[in-house]
Amino acid sequence: MKRKYNISDAKFIVSCSVILNDFETYLDDFTDFNSRLNHTYLDELKKLLNSLNEQLSDNYYKYKVAEINSEILEKVNKVRRRFQEIKFYTEQAFPENSDIKHQAGIYRFREVYHKPEALYFLMKKVEDFVKNHMSELKAGGFRSKNYAQLKTENQELHQLLELKTQHINERKQSKIERIQRLNHLWTYFYEIRRCAYFIYSDKPTMKMCFTFPKAGKGHVPINKEDNEQEIFIENPELMED
Repeated sequence: MKRKYNISDAKFIVSCSVILNDFETYLDDFTDFNSRLNHTYLDELKKLLNSLNEQLSDNYYKYKVAEINSEILEKVNKVRRRFQEIKFYTEQAFPENSDIKHQAGIYRFREVYHKPEALYFLMKKVEDFVKNHMSELKAGGFRSKNYAQLKTENQELHQLLELKTQHINERKQSKIERIQRLNHLWTYFYEIRRCAYFIYSDKPTMKMCFTFPKAGKGHVPINKEDNEQEIFIENPELMED
């Protein structure tokens, strides 16, 4: 999704708020020049800005994913310990049987140790192994409640992984929707700028009040000394998200 402006989203929104205040102050000038730029136009702008403020920020999703990652790590550690327990009883019940150890996932554990998703799928196979060899494992001291705990912890890990994926997808969709709203907002302010160029053609300071800053520049305040420099971007370089 491409942006129609070449400054940060935060700076763009701040600039829109500043320009909106000036637009409201000098609304009569704009309405006299273009009847479309009236109170209805002003209200639509305010609604657009408010909708952006009400939308969950990208930082919210970043925080949620970081929070879930912390929970995943905690759950992964429990699942790893549960695997070591299964490994102990498997090696005790089948000390010389490499095929059984393969079924128990003992030879793959190191491979998936740092991969939560792969660990989950391995432990699903371990669940089946334990279920099929419960009598032999019990003979070595394994308890049925350990099997129940294994299933519960692995299922909880799976739920956390799905929740993380959900938040990642929601974040992507939220960013797309946010940029769409910002681009829509830009078209409104672009119209204001075009009209201001004619309305205040002999008042450089006023004209500058209705421009967007370049990257690295701040918004031009209304009381700034006259400056003929034109900083509005008529055809801004589109930025990739």
